Amino acid sequence: MFHGQEPKRVDVVLEFYRQAALNMRMFVDLRFKHFTTFMVISGLLATSAFNVPALQKYRLFIQVVAIAVTLLFWLIDFRTYQYWRHELVKIGVFEKALNEGAHLILPPPAKVRVRSSFATNLLFALLLSIWVGSVFCEFSPNIAINRDAPKAARPLP
Repeated sequence: MFHGQEPKRVDVVLEFYRQAALNMRMFVDLRFKHFTTFMVISGLLATSAFNVPALQKYRLFIQVVAIAVTLLFWLIDFRTYQYWRHELVKIGVFEKALNEGAHLILPPPAKVRVRSSFATNLLFALLLSIWVGSVFCEFSPNIAINRDAPKAARPLP
């Protein structure tokens, strides 16, 4: 790491800075791709659990798999965010070494009310609670999400 005691090699520090910026962009792109993959898999699991009559006997298994997939992708997103944050810290160090804090490649951060990481964490938590709730409903006799219930039990108009 560059601590300032060594003589400045601007070309080397600038290359480190560029690599850190590229890594940061790569981690943002990776988070987007992971999140897209997660949404597709979640949609397929939800469709197979609740809309495919041939798979009704496997619904509980599908729900448990969906919970595991949600936790896995949440962990992947968290770790990718940590790597992104590490690159951001490195960029700050290189900016100070190059030009005393001037933003060279990356623009200054914009002030936002809701950060994207908070929004994705909220969405992961929401989907996880929906899947856990659906498993709970499988074992609750008073909540009818079970499509295997006899149709004759409904009152006639």
